Amino acid sequence: MLEGKRLVVTTPWYPVEGRPYDGIFVQESVAALGHPAELTTIVHVRNLPPGAEAGVTRSTTPYGELVRIDLPVDPMSPRVDTARLQREALRRADLPELRDADVVHAHVGMPTGWAVSGLLRPDQQLVVTEHATYLRTVLRLPEGAKLYGELMRRAQWYLAVSELEARRVRGLYPELGSRVRVIANPVDDERFTLRERTPTSLDRWVFVGNLIERKGVTTLVRAFAQWADERPRTAHLTLVGGGPDRDELVALVAELGLQDKVTFHGHARPDDLPGIFAEHDVLVHLSAFETFGLTVVEAAMSGLPVVVTTSSGPQETLSDAAASGMAEYVGLPATPESTVTAVHRLEDALPTADAAAVREVLVSRYGAQHYGERLRRALAGRPPVPAPAADAPLVLCLASTQLAARRLVRVQSEALRAGARVALVTAAENNGPQTEPYVDVLDLGPQVHRGPAHLVPHVIVDVVPKTLVRGVRRGCTLVASTSTPLRAPAQRGVNLTSKVLSKHHQLARRVETVLDRRVYSHIGPARIARHVVDEHGAWLDAHVPDVIVMGDEASVPLAWRLAQRYPDAEIVGAVSDAVVRDLVATARERAAAATQGSSAAPEPTAPTQD
Repeated sequence: MLEGKRLVVTTPWYPVEGRPYDGIFVQESVAALGHPAELTTIVHVRNLPPGAEAGVTRSTTPYGELVRIDLPVDPMSPRVDTARLQREALRRADLPELRDADVVHAHVGMPTGWAVSGLLRPDQQLVVTEHATYLRTVLRLPEGAKLYGELMRRAQWYLAVSELEARRVRGLYPELGSRVRVIANPVDDERFTLRERTPTSLDRWVFVGNLIERKGVTTLVRAFAQWADERPRTAHLTLVGGGPDRDELVALVAELGLQDKVTFHGHARPDDLPGIFAEHDVLVHLSAFETFGLTVVEAAMSGLPVVVTTSSGPQETLSDAAASGMAEYVGLPATPESTVTAVHRLEDALPTADAAAVREVLVSRYGAQHYGERLRRALAGRPPVPAPAADAPLVLCLASTQLAARRLVRVQSEALRAGARVALVTAAENNGPQTEPYVDVLDLGPQVHRGPAHLVPHVIVDVVPKTLVRGVRRGCTLVASTSTPLRAPAQRGVNLTSKVLSKHHQLARRVETVLDRRVYSHIGPARIARHVVDEHGAWLDAHVPDVIVMGDEASVPLAWRLAQRYPDAEIVGAVSDAVVRDLVATARERAAAATQGSSAAPEPTAPTQD
């Protein structure tokens, strides 16, 4: 239990004067947890520019004592170096609250999570919440991956803000996968209430976020210019936020002749956002990558239609909104033309959109009360979400290819949220170790991928190039650890080869997807189906399905055989979240009806003797 425990929350971000949205998700997390303020200390390790004054300051907040440790850091320093500096700053501060803490909740694994992890006693519990968009950059460097592994081994629970991010970490540290769970960022559902009416036209655009390249604001302005050409009288764009690209964006707006149609609002306080949303028709976000995407969820929860890129987190958070006509996705890389097309599609869908239903789903997933309950369980040492009941309906997912595996991630998550048990038969490489711990997995990947049809392309496309580049990187790493004049160019070599490995991983994944669709989906499914039924019958009979979900057409042969074995199971494709919930509810009703029918059946009577 968490009651009476002394809690320390560590974070590299927290709202400050003039920047009220910096680290707002951390403040919302502390607020949603609702732990007594007298037992809560928030430690904000704040990186400042070189030459700034270091120091420790304290203030009292409604959520607990706020301790700020100001640390001058070169902004170009690698994350691992910043983490070491933060650890030393925490050590020098020698905070009594940290020494006496029962539980430490660290926001962001690198730098602050790792920094605090090495200062704790074994009896102090550590829970890490990861929501950094730069995590991939940290993990592609050998030193970053090594230090992150140290953090993972020290933490009792590692909480990702999306299942896609959780899968990435489970894949890198499969032996620690059972402690990787998902608790998304909290959204203040009392602040973001449903607007009275859904817009009928989407002429008043708004963007909320940092004005930086990764957020795609330049593309957004150019897209809006096209929209303004179509609707010169009613079109308007508001950019809420600040950042290094502001001056360039002001110049672009002037170049496009949009000065009277674009407003630079500047930073907004969190309490201002509901009013800003109410004054606009659509939120447009074209970010290249988001682990969660807090603003788009806040907007959808408010009933504001959203256009957003397929940037990871939003594909998970807004799946219901997209199916209900309240959100539209833009594929990456976003272009002005694809953005305008998406806004038109969304506008066409609005007459049948159900904003209230979308809000209900979002509140159940991300509302402050539900978030607080899950986080309290994790900080008390329990799984954030209880395991499904032993008699719950069972959803069996079939993933013969990587494409199917990716499609079924959302189905598995929604089935678990609906209270179902979930099992997975997969032949996709590395899919098993990445899967949510509550899912029972029959992993055929190691067997399937030993065959020549898979092994030869894998070696040519993946293993050989990766081995060569890693060899070069190891050499650069050795030279970079010396004090010779070659140290600086060697470090650049480490960074360059790490980027090459990242790009190679993306390319290899694309090749794998093509092979899945054009080769493996035709030569392997029937063999996989026979193997599963003939060799794994006992596993199947221990997981009798109520619903069978096929990830793609390559799952059809196995689904056909399972339909013969389990004729009462309902078989569907990779359906929407709402359909998953309906299927689970229907299966639960069928089971209840069968139980009532069996209990109401009359006892057999003995035959009478003549």
